[in-house]
Amino acid sequence: MVTHLVGLDPLLEDGVVRLRRNLLQLLAVQEFAPEARFVNPCRTFVLPDAVCSHCHDVRDLDLCRDATPSREWACSVCGSTHDPEVVEARLVQVVQQRAMAFLAQDRECRKCRTVQRSELEERCPTCAGRFTLRKPPDELRATFDTFASIAHHFDLPYLAETCAWLSASVFGKFSKAEVANCFQRR
Repeated sequence: MVTHLVGLDPLLEDGVVRLRRNLLQLLAVQEFAPEARFVNPCRTFVLPDAVCSHCHDVRDLDLCRDATPSREWACSVCGSTHDPEVVEARLVQVVQQRAMAFLAQDRECRKCRTVQRSELEERCPTCAGRFTLRKPPDELRATFDTFASIAHHFDLPYLAETCAWLSASVFGKFSKAEVANCFQRR
């Protein structure tokens, strides 16, 4: 992470490339291996078309990067804060839409990408391949995790409850204690 940040300066780029190579060599990781890639550690979400209730300015709101230190979102035009209940309602709507899209998705053949026509088909009639989901469950889990962390950071209890309930409904992985924990305020 340090080499990535320092590498943003064009004057230091050559030295940073050598330093990165040496560090990766010490760690016995190849330079172009997946482990050597920089991955942003911050999970965030950009809420499209957030409307300011005072000046009616419309812009995309990056929930984690546009927040003030007091955990509010200020309008870039007039400086007034966005209503957290409106933002929370929009986020709940997004989470529900993503869960519904996951549950309503088609299953397709791994080999030839033919869509499963009947629930009774176990194998593809074209190539005898197995059917799988188009979007993997891990993608939806990551979405729920991202929105749950946003809910806990900004104290949005309805969003936290929705994420916990949908995650438990879809994946069945949370216990009652974990779901109840989402209702407790920080």
